[in-house]
Amino acid sequence: MEILTDIPFTLDTGTLMKKVRIEPGSDDADLFETLVGTARDIGKPKAIYTESFIEARDGDTVTVDSVTFVSRTLRMNLEGIGRVFPFLVTCGREADGVDLPAGEFLAPYWWDAIKEALLGAAISSISTVGSFSAMHPR
Repeated sequence: MEILTDIPFTLDTGTLMKKVRIEPGSDDADLFETLVGTARDIGKPKAIYTESFIEARDGDTVTVDSVTFVSRTLRMNLEGIGRVFPFLVTCGREADGVDLPAGEFLAPYWWDAIKEALLGAAISSISTVGSFSAMHPR
């Protein structure tokens, strides 16, 4: 099992502002830029993955590491595949401990968008690691 904790990330304020529909130069933009700055300071996206092997396939099930998944789509997508790389990513618990400004009803929505960008960094880190990237080049 591999744990990735030092995941680099960048947060493009302009792109994020477009995503949440904030006009540059507005009062909302000032607060949003503050939130992005906070995320840059405390952000710690993380990922964990392992190499696993498919143990069994039967009907609409696939068993990996003694865990049976019931999914026709998964079963079909893994046809002919013997090795998989289960993974888990997180934006980091540090992002959940941030106190958002009271009375700013859009701040939680904005913060979720920022955390989603941190999560994206963790997802990207998985696809560039070791044998996983050899199996699934970007």
